Amino acid sequence: MKWFNFKKSNDIETRGKKKNEIINCVPPRLNVYGPVNSPDLALTNSVVYRGTSILSDSVASIPLEIYRKKNGYWTVDTTNNLHKLFTVKANKRQTIYELLEGIVIQLILLGNAYIYIRRSADEVRELILIYPNCTFYDVIQNKYVITDPYNKINGTVGPTNVIHLRHKSIKNLVGDSVVDYCAKTLGIANGVDSESIKSLSNGMRMRGLLSVESSVVGFSEQTDTQLQDIRDNMQAELNSGNDLLTAPSGTKFQAFSQTNRDSQVVDIKQYTLSDLARFMGVSLSKLYITQGSNYQVALQEQISFYEDTLNPLLVKIEKAFKEKLIAENVWDDYKIEFKRITLPYYIEVLKTYEKAIQLGIYSVNDVRLMHNQQPVEDGDNVVISTNLQYVDRPDDSKINE
Repeated sequence: MKWFNFKKSNDIETRGKKKNEIINCVPPRLNVYGPVNSPDLALTNSVVYRGTSILSDSVASIPLEIYRKKNGYWTVDTTNNLHKLFTVKANKRQTIYELLEGIVIQLILLGNAYIYIRRSADEVRELILIYPNCTFYDVIQNKYVITDPYNKINGTVGPTNVIHLRHKSIKNLVGDSVVDYCAKTLGIANGVDSESIKSLSNGMRMRGLLSVESSVVGFSEQTDTQLQDIRDNMQAELNSGNDLLTAPSGTKFQAFSQTNRDSQVVDIKQYTLSDLARFMGVSLSKLYITQGSNYQVALQEQISFYEDTLNPLLVKIEKAFKEKLIAENVWDDYKIEFKRITLPYYIEVLKTYEKAIQLGIYSVNDVRLMHNQQPVEDGDNVVISTNLQYVDRPDDSKINE
């Protein structure tokens, strides 16, 4: 290994503390592809923003009801105080729509959503979504330390007064956000956007390498400053917008440029869009990214979105609400559910029940019970389709005759 003494150069100022000290003269490269862990910065990505908006709006727009079992069937309990909270105003500041919307947004971007239950005389009066980053969950003591000046909630609260919704996490007791999982992909997307902005901000000006012919007299290590002066003059001409420029005799300018397609920026951009959509659980078509799909493909994507993404989120909220808002001794008599039948594409899901009725698996009242509808007369009878006939005896009214 050789040891050198470095002096101050024209490009990089190197400072050695001791003589014969090895100094790294190569400046550290700025890495614009670092992970993005900030929820606010993540929302500047169109896929994350739109995906969060779709999920939060989809959940918040589905009516939420409390049901009570009467005569074996579920009916909406309009006398229960929760009915008012679920249909009109969740607390003094928020409607039920805003509460559910905020819950989903915090789940996706923060990993945890904390709802404080304000009771009076053993009756739930308000459901208050705690302001972000104002809650510490003590997993050992199973208690919540809340310091929320915005909602005027301060102190240590037991688990019976807090609805804690968690996003997916291997820790299970606390959740991790989507941003935590897709931080690297967000960083790549952010870096690609930065590169695009950098290319556009300079007007896609020409870039190149200024060099000197080795046979030219007058340019040497002692006269590098002259070459730098030439470089500055040529840069000034490029900045002025001139398309043509001249170089002094003995110098050579070799232009080089790299388009977005050459550097695969466009391909990387497309990859990050698809990758982020997978993290969000939302198809590209719902993100307004055209994939050239037909009606049947679009319909199947809607059903898949409900079955794989939306419905599990609804069940998570339903179970958490029932556990904390309904007394354990009457769990069998009450339930809290979203009215999924109001979804425009839920009719396609109901076709599964239609086939089950035709095969004699369910009765009409069985299906009505599953969807909180009152029974109908003769609805308990199990029926089967009798449209089939023998090929050689099409006039027979019964296949088993």
